[in-house]
Amino acid sequence: MKKSILIILGISTVKLKKIFIRNNFPINAIIIFSLILITGCSEKVSRLPEFNYLGQDPPGMKPEIFAPGYISTRYHEHSTPNFSPDGQEMVYTLSGEEHMIMYIRKKDEKWSIPKPISFTGKYSDDGHVWSKDGTKLYFRSKRPTSSELSEKVYNNWVTVRVGNRWSDPVPNNFFAYSFSSNGNNYFYLLSEKTGWDIYMSKPGDNHQNPEKLDLNVNSDYTEGTPFIADDESYLIFSAMGRDDIIGIMDLYISFKKEDGTWAKAKNIGEPVNLPGHISRFPRISRDGKYLFYWSNIKNDPEGVHPLSKVEKELQVYKPWRPEGGQDGDIYWVSSKIIDKLKPVK
Repeated sequence: MKKSILIILGISTVKLKKIFIRNNFPINAIIIFSLILITGCSEKVSRLPEFNYLGQDPPGMKPEIFAPGYISTRYHEHSTPNFSPDGQEMVYTLSGEEHMIMYIRKKDEKWSIPKPISFTGKYSDDGHVWSKDGTKLYFRSKRPTSSELSEKVYNNWVTVRVGNRWSDPVPNNFFAYSFSSNGNNYFYLLSEKTGWDIYMSKPGDNHQNPEKLDLNVNSDYTEGTPFIADDESYLIFSAMGRDDIIGIMDLYISFKKEDGTWAKAKNIGEPVNLPGHISRFPRISRDGKYLFYWSNIKNDPEGVHPLSKVEKELQVYKPWRPEGGQDGDIYWVSSKIIDKLKPVK
């Protein structure tokens, strides 16, 4: 009987009935065991992160503004939303007198009004990314360090969650931008000759020896704001100056080949990249369903729509709105657009 139970735990439920009958299990035992399995599966599913994306209707293959009037406003959002690993918190950047990291959280099935996270507001802060366990938040800031008193230079910082609060940020020794599941960090640095280029660093050497990606990703022009897939199967980034450019800055994707090298990057194409516009800050949602990115397509250029409740509350932070309404908004689209770009085996 012990052997039968061990077999049952390792097989599909399709064969469950046959095994019970073969071993002369009573009907009551079958019912009870089935209920245990169902209950266990239901409990496991209920513990998964719930990504309802602020109750927004999900987009299809055509990009749509994400949470208009709430996250994407008439003001200048400087980066895409970054959800915590459990899906209950979100940060993004809003431009005012300085870049501010804005924060919302889900409580009692409702999302809060965006407010600056506890440590932001005095200095320019952006470039945020969660640690994989959600206990740390890495970001860039122009706040002065002990070795650099200038407020005009970005340095790398990290804050640690202590209960429901965030600790005072401390300098971090590497620029954290996008982590894969094994802890490899993909980020971008300024080069004197080619503009921004994309690098990768490993956790084993404490991210001290970054490796510049090859010419299938980098070029003689600018590459930046990379997003790496969890399994490192693809890399999405923004780039300028290439022969196949559509807009001013476009999103590109490079797939990793079986030998571990990167394939030549492809332009993601329209309707994500549009003539005369900028697309950057790509990020795939944690459930893999959507591509988020930032674009400067004109939205409400004349300001004819009435202020939303959130936009009214944001005014206290003196948010920036450039002339002509080309303010920059957050867009999202089905990640199935990536499937169309995958190389044919």
